[in-house]
Amino acid sequence: MEAFLHEFDRLSSEDRIACMRQLARRLTYIERRRLLPSLQQGPLADEAPMTTWRLDALGLLPVELAVTILEYLPWRELLRCRRVCRRWRQITQLDALWKRMCQRHLSTGSVRTAKHWLAEHHGSSTNLPWETVFAWVVARERNWQKNRPARHYVNTAVHQSRVQKVRLLPRDRMLTGSYDRSLALWQLDMHGSANMLCKLECESVSALDVMD
Repeated sequence: MEAFLHEFDRLSSEDRIACMRQLARRLTYIERRRLLPSLQQGPLADEAPMTTWRLDALGLLPVELAVTILEYLPWRELLRCRRVCRRWRQITQLDALWKRMCQRHLSTGSVRTAKHWLAEHHGSSTNLPWETVFAWVVARERNWQKNRPARHYVNTAVHQSRVQKVRLLPRDRMLTGSYDRSLALWQLDMHGSANMLCKLECESVSALDVMD
């Protein structure tokens, strides 16, 4: 053992690393687990623990490239990224990022409706943050999915009973099913209201789904 360590000390840095890799390949899984604490803390009791360096790859990228990467994330994951560090928070609050999020994840009609509604209630639409537009569309869709549009969007003269199921469709359309055993297809306009396109009577409505 002493002769081996003596020869090991005489090796160059590259040769020592190559030697350690060869030795690590010969260890079993249990032996590697037993060796890991020694590598992390060092051989001496008074030696400081090994510092773990972490590289912030996203923070080192140009802002334009970071925005291009983050726009592919779901909006919930994008909000979680804000809690990583100050740099990530600044990037995820950029208006250019949320504009791309609207273009990639939302329909053109939904964005147009959101900007029109927000302009009427909060002033000019030219200075609206894109994050506000995205949040408005997401909140509206979540309300529809939780069967909340009957009071605000659906004409009660069409459905004689409470709306039971709601399904959002492409091109700003919506399908509703009611306890009165009827289905209705709606076209949503820029003002956030719904205009009925057609109505169908059925035996019962327990679920809604649309096949492409």
